[in-house]
Amino acid sequence: MNIQSISFGAKHRPNYHRPMLPKNNSHASNATLEQAIKKYEQTIKEDRTTLPWAPDSRIDTPAMEELREIGQNALNVLPMIKNTASFAQNKAKDISWEAKQIQAQTEKLAAKVKETQAWQDFVVDEKSYTTEVKLDKKIYDVEIYADGSATAIERVTSQKRPLVKYELETFGRDVYKFDVKTGKVSYFAQKQKEYHEVVSAEKEYKFEDGLLFEYNENASKGEFELIPQQFRFYKDGSLFTFATAAKTTGTKTPVEYWFPRREKTTERLFIFDRNGVLETFASGLKYQNNGVATAKKLYSFDENEKLNTFENDVVARYQVLSPFADRMYEIGKKAEKLTLEEREALFARGCYDKHSREKVVFLNEF
Repeated sequence: MNIQSISFGAKHRPNYHRPMLPKNNSHASNATLEQAIKKYEQTIKEDRTTLPWAPDSRIDTPAMEELREIGQNALNVLPMIKNTASFAQNKAKDISWEAKQIQAQTEKLAAKVKETQAWQDFVVDEKSYTTEVKLDKKIYDVEIYADGSATAIERVTSQKRPLVKYELETFGRDVYKFDVKTGKVSYFAQKQKEYHEVVSAEKEYKFEDGLLFEYNENASKGEFELIPQQFRFYKDGSLFTFATAAKTTGTKTPVEYWFPRREKTTERLFIFDRNGVLETFASGLKYQNNGVATAKKLYSFDENEKLNTFENDVVARYQVLSPFADRMYEIGKKAEKLTLEEREALFARGCYDKHSREKVVFLNEF
């Protein structure tokens, strides 16, 4: 395997260690020196055929040695990255199947709502109403809003009444949000609980026009949002990104009320193309309101899922945005106005000006 190492900070001096004939008489006979030159050239030839590295400068400086070690460490981690990516793809298939079942259940729920007197009254005056419906041995308390949307919350007690504190903390409730007219679901939470100011759910599905675009597992929201596993999907249902330990923090001081400081960190992020091929893996990601994203490590792969480059300490700044087909992107939107979700999507699609402390370029396929 051949790997080309590039250091942006190193000062490359080609042939620095190469023995040289005297400049004033390059044809002078010097058997010892000529032997040294042949030995040097033979060493270089052997290195190129037996070692995994072939630096263009043909030198062996400490900076190059460090990059060789960085590149080898990156290769050592590849099996773990590939295994986790396969796990994410397999789990995404199960999630997509579950999302279809949720959509089918929502359509039944919407049909039940249309049978209620509250919906008949809504059709007349388009005002908000509350009602209840029964579906599959469960009772749901439903609130119909003026725009025709509704929220249905599973009733976990025998009586229709607000839950007290210990019940909110103990009983997990299924929550549906949907358009009653079309039957399309926009949100579903399984086993949602409330503890003081924190709302958690075992599973959380977010839909757009009835299509799943985000799934969060064991998510909790309060002073900050923490999601151990997060899946995002393309409109065609294929997996877009898989993230672990995604945490979003934000503060709203009087001065910052209209533009609060928000920051999202992600332990690991896997990015896939529409064919399910791993494009990018990043660790130690951080997105900020100022249009900057940083990553401790960044792996980039080609269309055959072979490693192309590895980078350390990456800083990415969003600059010029061009038209995008995906729903997350907005044409001409300035970087400082992007939401954290849009920043993450843009980082995933490579729409940024990127710099790194070290970079290793892999020439062969791994």
